[in-house]
Amino acid sequence: MKTFFKRLKDMLLLSKELLQKPYYQGFAAQISFYFIMSLVPSLLIISQVAYSVFQSDWDRGVAFILNYLKDIPFASNLESLIAGNSGGVSSIVFLVVALWSASKAQFSLIRLANYTMSGGEFTEKNFFRERIKAMLSMMILLVMIIFAIVVLLYGEGILLFILGILSLDTALANIWLILRWPLAIFIYFLMISYIYYILPSMKVRYKDIIPGSIFASTGLLIVTYAYSIYVKSFAKYNILYGSMANIIAILLWFFFLAWVLCIGMLFNKSWIETKDKVEN
Repeated sequence: MKTFFKRLKDMLLLSKELLQKPYYQGFAAQISFYFIMSLVPSLLIISQVAYSVFQSDWDRGVAFILNYLKDIPFASNLESLIAGNSGGVSSIVFLVVALWSASKAQFSLIRLANYTMSGGEFTEKNFFRERIKAMLSMMILLVMIIFAIVVLLYGEGILLFILGILSLDTALANIWLILRWPLAIFIYFLMISYIYYILPSMKVRYKDIIPGSIFASTGLLIVTYAYSIYVKSFAKYNILYGSMANIIAILLWFFFLAWVLCIGMLFNKSWIETKDKVEN
């Protein structure tokens, strides 16, 4: 236990040292900008692909998504965007263009991950290869999000179907009410750990990105919840920014989330760097 706390102290000191490098000073603002640029195409892809899954249950699916996102500062603006795009993915060109636009944030995170994990040696090795990698990782991430929505929405029915095949008591399906949110949090953790694992150009072991993944997944939830309370109870952006208040609220929210993701990467780097000290 003493060794663990000593390593944690060394990780915090090393993370603080890394944060003082000039490269990190404006990176949260850059990532938050690209988050804004990626938001609409990401929602378009999710809504159109999800429609092909939900179909007759589309209204129920939209209501579920909006209820799940109700604490997010701009949730009131999502309904028209999601509900108004239910035509299905009918064009490969649309899908490619949307993925290219949605992957801007992923590409920015790739550069940050490369710089952090390489110790500041490089940010990208090949622009087009990294850009394609960003598109592929964004596509997998969107599939994971849709899968999470499907599991949460239809999980009870799926569980009843499995219990029926196994000839088990269907009363066991009541445990779904207890398991659904821990499962959602676990899937959320997998999304974050996937981002940290796949984005760097240099190979990292999955167990080495677990500390930063735990920090980031927890931090994103806490920041979102705290910021939603702040926006609803204290912030009065509409007084200063008028019709742009929602954009400012989104931008600041993304700015805080970007810092959490950045610090999570630094935690992973610090975890790897302090490993040798522990072993010695």
